[in-house]
Amino acid sequence: MSTLRRLQQLIRERSGLVLSEGSLTLENHVRERSRQLGFSNSEQFLQHVAHEQLKSDDWTQLIALATNPLTYFFRDQSQLESAVTFLSQAARENPDRKLQIWSAGCSTGEEPYTLAMLCRMYGQKSSILATDINPAVLSTARRGVYARWSLRHVEAAVAVQFFVPTEGDQFAVNDDVRAAVKFAEHNLTTSEPLWPHESPIGWDLILCRNVLIYYPLAERRAIVERLTGALRAGGVLFLGSSEFVRDYERGVRPIVIAGRQALVRVTAQELLEEPVHTPGSQAYALRPSLGSTPARPPGLPSTQPLPKLASLAHAQEQVVAEISDNRLDVAIALLREVVTCSPHDLAAHLSLGHLYVLTGELEHAERCYQVAQRLDPLLHEAHLGLGVVCLRRDDDENAFTALQRAVFLEPRFWATAYLLGEVAERLKLSQIAARERARTLRLLEAPHSKAPLVTHPLVHSGVLPRLSVVLERLHAWERDT
Repeated sequence: MSTLRRLQQLIRERSGLVLSEGSLTLENHVRERSRQLGFSNSEQFLQHVAHEQLKSDDWTQLIALATNPLTYFFRDQSQLESAVTFLSQAARENPDRKLQIWSAGCSTGEEPYTLAMLCRMYGQKSSILATDINPAVLSTARRGVYARWSLRHVEAAVAVQFFVPTEGDQFAVNDDVRAAVKFAEHNLTTSEPLWPHESPIGWDLILCRNVLIYYPLAERRAIVERLTGALRAGGVLFLGSSEFVRDYERGVRPIVIAGRQALVRVTAQELLEEPVHTPGSQAYALRPSLGSTPARPPGLPSTQPLPKLASLAHAQEQVVAEISDNRLDVAIALLREVVTCSPHDLAAHLSLGHLYVLTGELEHAERCYQVAQRLDPLLHEAHLGLGVVCLRRDDDENAFTALQRAVFLEPRFWATAYLLGEVAERLKLSQIAARERARTLRLLEAPHSKAPLVTHPLVHSGVLPRLSVVLERLHAWERDT
């Protein structure tokens, strides 16, 4: 095994993270760091970091290579409103209790500070813990000073209430909000789940959004099990919009809150009444009391009223059934109703765009992906969808731009890397084509390869060959080079 492969393995063993940028990024880092430390080869660097603590500067830099810290305030507005709906229900049940919230994988702090602002806007008492594996991003979070770009989805009234302008067109979170959040270093794979100091029964709410993408599938399931195990009875876990885990332990089940999915730890009575379910069950447990969003304070970005929970859940199940029966026109009609009632439903816009790609209605698909991109500019699937639309139009230049962004945001999706390499070759960008083809081979050979699902539009859109053809082309290229 090469030194770089052993270093990748060491990173995974020590942190649980998969360094997905490929060996070129790691190789460049090792070469430069070895030069700084006076080492003559990469083996010496490997031995050096093997004896370093995870909190050392070298490990901080390696962890930064394996994660993407980009985020912003009020990211994924509809999911935040779902969280507020849940918190408001919990506060109504016991108005004097301080709600316990954990932001796991908080990056540079925008998410936990957003939660603190929402709690203040709705008058809810809360205690918020925010954790991350990377001490560098935690340092930024504790400082609480951000560029204007991080506030791009913050309404003016909210910005005036919770931010203070500083030098260099930057904005500091005010003292009240900053004091409401406690930050700590925590590894989701090697550390025991944290418990709230003020509540021995567990967390009311845990958010772990856009974090699981950095871990292989087995680790994702283990992380979800640890997090749900730290919830109180009735507590809720929110994951990223594309990270929903279908295999969950008994006592935990999916729930739809104001149109968004989450996992809830059931009460003891509910557990006694609950039949043993099969992992991956599609049966959603709905709580009608969580179906309406609380009154909105001034300044919070507005959304249209959401449909009743039962109707939305029924639509989701019916969409899957119609797709299975190849009745795509009916599925499209159902999803159009959902996005009309819930215009901030990111998953619905993506699904509708995928269906339009399959039916060849590329203008409609493009609009859906553009809406998804506005809702979450850092979601790779929106950029990938736009890339697929451009490929179907033989528009290689715009396809290249969209696919390059998708690869940056999710470098472990081999199909995106392969398509980017093919487009780069046609545009005579030979170095980029070689890099992406090498990346694709590495990903396909790795056990944690993120392959497209059968239902992904890439499989049936006509832009991606069969896997056997992809491998044949890549191995032919490898032999030629």
